[in-house]
Amino acid sequence: MDVYVLADPRTGRIRYVGLSKDWRRRYIEHRQSHDARRHMPNSRLVGWKRELQEDGGLSPEGFQIGTNLSLAEAQALERKYIMMFRQAGEPILNILDGGGWTNDHIVSEETRARMREAALGRKKSAEVVEKTAAALRGRSKSPEHRMKMCIAQRLRWQQKSMNPETKAKLSTAMKGKPWTAVRRLAQCIPMTAETKAKIADANRGKKGRPVDPETRAKISAAMKAYWEAKRRKDIQ
Repeated sequence: MDVYVLADPRTGRIRYVGLSKDWRRRYIEHRQSHDARRHMPNSRLVGWKRELQEDGGLSPEGFQIGTNLSLAEAQALERKYIMMFRQAGEPILNILDGGGWTNDHIVSEETRARMREAALGRKKSAEVVEKTAAALRGRSKSPEHRMKMCIAQRLRWQQKSMNPETKAKLSTAMKGKPWTAVRRLAQCIPMTAETKAKIADANRGKKGRPVDPETRAKISAAMKAYWEAKRRKDIQ
C-alpha cells in the first residue's frame, strides 16, 4: 500500500492524506475526476477539487510519503500524518482522524432541519432540469417500480385533503385519458374500508350507466379476443 498527500497548487498547503494500492493511478484519478460519487461522502474534498477546476483549470498536487506498506502500516502512517498536519494548522479535508470514511455517521435532527430549510424553495436551473430529463428519457420502469410509485401517490392523496377546486381540475384533466399500465397497476392496491364505504354510499341507489352501441361492440370484441387467446393457450 502507498500513502500520499494532496496539496493546493495555489498555496502549497496540505489538504488531504490518502492511501492506495497504486498511488500514481489514484493521483491521476484525483486530477481527472471531479465526480462526487467517487468521494462520497467527503463533499469537502469534492468541493475543493471543483474550486480548483473553476480557478483556471487547476488540479491538486500530489506527493508520495510511504510505499510498499502493509494495510495496517499504511493506515497507521495515514493516521499519523492526518493528526500531525491538523496539529500544525493545515486545512486537512479528511473526515476522520483515521482516514477513510464510515457509513455509521448519524446526522442529528438539528442538522437535518437545517439541511431541509436550506433545500426548501431551491429551484434547479433550466440546464440541470434538461440534463436530468435527457438522462431519464426512454428509461423503462420495472413493474415493481411502477407499483411503488402508485402506492406512494395514493398515500399522498389519502393524507392530503384537496379542496373542491383542485379535485375538479384533476377530474377534468383525467377525463378521456387512456388507462396506462401505471393506472391499471394502481387498481391492484387494496382500498381502505373508509374508501370502500364512500364509494358504496356514492353509488347506492344509482342505476347502471347506459352504454352506447359502439362501446358495446368494443367491449365484445375485446372479450372475444381475450377468451380466444386463453383458449389457444389452454390447448397448447
